[in-house]
Amino acid sequence: MIAAAFARFKPLVRPQASRIGALTGLAVLGIAVDALLPWPLKLIIDHVIAHDPLPPVVEWIAALPGSASPAGMLAWLAVAMLALFLATAGLRLAESVLQSDISSRLRLGLAGAVFDRLQSLSLVWHRRGRRGDLVRRITNDSGCLSTIVIGVALPLLMSTMTLIVLFVIMWQLDPQLAIVASLAALPMSMLMRVFGARMTERSYQHQEAEGTVWAVAEQTLAAIPVVQGFGREEHESTRFRAVADQSIAAYLHTLSSEIQFRIGIDASEVFGVSAVMIVGGLHVLAGNISIGTLVVFLSYVTALYAPLLTFAYLAMTLASATASARRVEQVLDADDRVVDVAGAVPLIASGAGARRGEVRFEHITFGYEPGYPILRDIDLEARIGETIALVGSSGAGKSTLVSLVPRLHDPWQGRMLIEGQDIRKATIDSVRERIALVLQDPFLLPISVAENIAYGRPSATRADIVAAA
Repeated sequence: MIAAAFARFKPLVRPQASRIGALTGLAVLGIAVDALLPWPLKLIIDHVIAHDPLPPVVEWIAALPGSASPAGMLAWLAVAMLALFLATAGLRLAESVLQSDISSRLRLGLAGAVFDRLQSLSLVWHRRGRRGDLVRRITNDSGCLSTIVIGVALPLLMSTMTLIVLFVIMWQLDPQLAIVASLAALPMSMLMRVFGARMTERSYQHQEAEGTVWAVAEQTLAAIPVVQGFGREEHESTRFRAVADQSIAAYLHTLSSEIQFRIGIDASEVFGVSAVMIVGGLHVLAGNISIGTLVVFLSYVTALYAPLLTFAYLAMTLASATASARRVEQVLDADDRVVDVAGAVPLIASGAGARRGEVRFEHITFGYEPGYPILRDIDLEARIGETIALVGSSGAGKSTLVSLVPRLHDPWQGRMLIEGQDIRKATIDSVRERIALVLQDPFLLPISVAENIAYGRPSATRADIVAAA
């Protein structure tokens, strides 16, 4: 899934390559500093308290001013520990800021791609969709890319590097203990295999249920005059609570899988730490390792299990991101669009003449569902200066016929001509530049009145807007 996501969303990820590289560099420095953190404590226990000689790699510490005395050495080691902690905190802060920056850019980039795709899809497709659910795909589900890159791929890479570094250090300290510590990875990997697919599917079902909640809320609020006019508030509240209960049930199913998974992972960690404490204690009693070495080793065991736990919990994160990615891809893969045909040319105004402003429908047949035409073999001609009234019952196809003029739909059969030119062979932008619509239902965008008037012609001057008003 991670490789597929990178391949699918490469155009969105590529501009962030330099930032991701910088974040990776900070993470590598963090691994190095984390690997050094336990060593001041080991030296305090073995050298300052137990008076063992310094390991050859750090003998240079003895040359520091005042380090000849135990108190001086203790002070220097305490300073070293503090410096390492401060370095860790600084790196974590820098990582956090950079992660937030990359995450926001990826999330909004994908949201923009989904938004653009939704605008390009036909009105037929939108009639079948649910607006609230589509809004959720833009605002919520589009976060899947940042989750996959920042929340899964990068932690996966860093955890792998951390595991390698820590295991090498632990092997140098005590090979047998290193093997014992790594045994906890076996049940963890089995748990990821067993619960991974289940968590993904249940997370997807929860996302779908949440989308239904958003859709019902949007539908009800959009129709609030009708709801209040017919006194259906209680009915709509009941309907909302019903879909909300379904969402809660789906969430609880997801949570149940995650809790079982967490319990198994935590049990594996406890098993590993206990095994290391027992075997390590026996090694200390046998004189094979020092107490300081055991303390350092236990610190590394805790640090070793952190990336193992990251691997495990990434399964939950990836399950949720995969579910959201499926919902995003359903929009991006939709191809129900009115598009320019190959070789389309701009619609050219004929100027003065018999056909100036003429609109003609020739044998038009069209419907919203295959096999159920709303318009059948329609022939109609409108010349400049004429006013034509289309009369019929609601749903007879009046608005549908008019919507064919700016190519909001393309007919199944027949031709639409403007000034003798087949508009299907013209570019969509050039057709819509020539058409002005006055919709049946008044609709104002949340902008000024002047901006509403000039919405279809952004280049209009103030005088043009006043004249139109």
